[in-house]
Amino acid sequence: MSQFQDCFYRYEGPLFTVGNSRIERTWDLSNGVPVSQSLLDKSTNEQWIENSQPMPMFRFPFLTDTRLLISNVEAAIENDYTVAEEHLKVTLKLEYACFSVLLVTRLYPERPYLRHEVSVKLTEAGDSDHSAAANGTAAGIDLQLDDNNKAISHLPVDYVDALPFRERHGRWSSAILRDVTDHHNNLVSEESGLFYVNEKSDVSASLLFVSNPFTEGKLFFLKESPTSFGQLHYPGYDYRFIGKRVFMTGGGLTEADLSPDRYVPAYGSVVGVASGKDIIALQALHEYQSSIRRFKPKLDSFVMSNTWGDRSKDGRVNEEFLLAELEAAAQMGIGIFQVDDGWQQGATSNSVISGGVWSGYYDYQDNFWQVNQERFPRGLEPIVNFAAQHGIKLGLWFSPDSSNNFSNWQRDAATLLRLHKSYGISYFKLDGINITSKAGEVNLNNMMEQTISESGAAVCFNLDTTAQIRTGYYGRNQYGCLFLENRYTDWTNYYPHYTLRNLWMLSKYVPTRRLQMEFLNVERNQQLYDNDPLSPGKCGFAYSFGVTMVANPLAWMELSGLSDKNRRLLSIMLSSYRALQAELLGGTVLPIGSEPSGFGWAGFQSMSASSGTGLLIIYRENCESPNHSFDLWKASGSKLQLECLIRCEGGAWSGDGAKPIETLQLHPDAANRYSFSLNQPYSYAVYRYQF
Repeated sequence: MSQFQDCFYRYEGPLFTVGNSRIERTWDLSNGVPVSQSLLDKSTNEQWIENSQPMPMFRFPFLTDTRLLISNVEAAIENDYTVAEEHLKVTLKLEYACFSVLLVTRLYPERPYLRHEVSVKLTEAGDSDHSAAANGTAAGIDLQLDDNNKAISHLPVDYVDALPFRERHGRWSSAILRDVTDHHNNLVSEESGLFYVNEKSDVSASLLFVSNPFTEGKLFFLKESPTSFGQLHYPGYDYRFIGKRVFMTGGGLTEADLSPDRYVPAYGSVVGVASGKDIIALQALHEYQSSIRRFKPKLDSFVMSNTWGDRSKDGRVNEEFLLAELEAAAQMGIGIFQVDDGWQQGATSNSVISGGVWSGYYDYQDNFWQVNQERFPRGLEPIVNFAAQHGIKLGLWFSPDSSNNFSNWQRDAATLLRLHKSYGISYFKLDGINITSKAGEVNLNNMMEQTISESGAAVCFNLDTTAQIRTGYYGRNQYGCLFLENRYTDWTNYYPHYTLRNLWMLSKYVPTRRLQMEFLNVERNQQLYDNDPLSPGKCGFAYSFGVTMVANPLAWMELSGLSDKNRRLLSIMLSSYRALQAELLGGTVLPIGSEPSGFGWAGFQSMSASSGTGLLIIYRENCESPNHSFDLWKASGSKLQLECLIRCEGGAWSGDGAKPIETLQLHPDAANRYSFSLNQPYSYAVYRYQF
């Protein structure tokens, strides 16, 4: 198959082309490896690259003999077990003396981006000397940095994609995203600059944007990998600039990772094009992430509770306690009740029981992942039955066995599928993951893929990003959402404005529906905050919930420990919120206002597929002014029609999320900004808007 809808490939002589109605890329294979010839934005006919100094698209230190023996192309329609949008997968196979290389490109109908992944396998001659016949990709190839030959630089020895940009006056901006949130609370940093023909520099970033000032054309370049904290064999940077040439460095792959038994993938790359204002490129970035995980409201929009936030660990996990928690969850309208560490027979290092382990579970105890007989003498059936009777879905905590490169991945997948089929568990929090090798990365993905495949994509993984070496924001995480952070009032590291800030900053680059954000029982440990004006107790319970609404809110608490007042309040809030959650998360959510600091105004704009419509959430933090003006995305200078669906001021909630409690019109000021009002600090309002 060479075509699917508007997606296609051509292989004519040495030229190999992939594309659709929005984007097209061509390589020349004359020298044995793909050399980029063209990258075309077909919506504007803008050509992004020049090839006066041809460069291989990818390069690895071990791939030195690139005398091409055989090449062929295969294509198929895929949807990743219905998780992804249906798309055309094109595989270019390149056979060399010692290695077989696959260049896989995924094209999505009418989408302005391409996904690439290079995988390598040893051939039968793979134990021979690979260093003898270096040609097109070996060390020693030079790039001319200026016309006077004044500065010459070697190509990087390890990169997965390269683009020789055409426009010398181009600008670039980058965003580095951080996880390991147990130790980091500044999760996004941005940098920008100009291309300079004589400059060689390195940039650490998950994502790179390039813009052409003459045409308003834009391009994004994304590395499908963990963050810098989790990348294997990380060189210390993600992009190397040599003049106008940009290399996506660090494939995470060494010769020691290779095998004659299977293809081993390097980190992937994504190239996307756009034209016009910055929002067009940001929307394309969000569309890309929606392509690899389609939004399914019944699976991907939810409110979950987990008792771990009150720091009892597994000390209270038993049948009696969980039934009391479920009764409280039913009263308040919690959709998913997740049992954290402690339901299983074996003990982990986090347990109140000493002597637990953090990997090697099956060696430690063969029945480690059976239901704990002492805590649940009747098994999980009473818990499952009570939850089902009250319309609550159950979730469980689970830790894949990281030992020996996740060699027990099939056993782990069988455990997950047994729990899913026996108890109807569809949400598994995956924790304790520590990826230390390419084999481990592949095996962990195999475990998730098999679970998704055999469950009919009915399972959603909540991937913990808090510690160790994990998949990050752009790694292999399409089979669920991200459990972003552990925060506790016991340690005074929980503040609602921290939660709001992390969500606000990430929302530009990661769809907020992919994130779980916590709200806590703010009445606990108030004395530890020493009358801090930004403390959770001063913000109030309604506000702590409200800052999570554009994500999937996580009640990080023992529900039975809430006061009667806050139980009633949460019941009212969830009833209203659930009426609009799917609409809110289903749009393209981007930040508005100022970066949250505890003292300003911030918000989110969720843009629907219909032009000029969507939802707004406006937050007033602890500031004096009752009014603030906002720049809105895609504002055209026209009046703004608003329906207020929810308003929460001073902890008093009004609105059911469906019927408007107020309608109003706002006219832009001279700077095309719109003024909103909230009468008290720690307040917010949700509006449906139309320009």
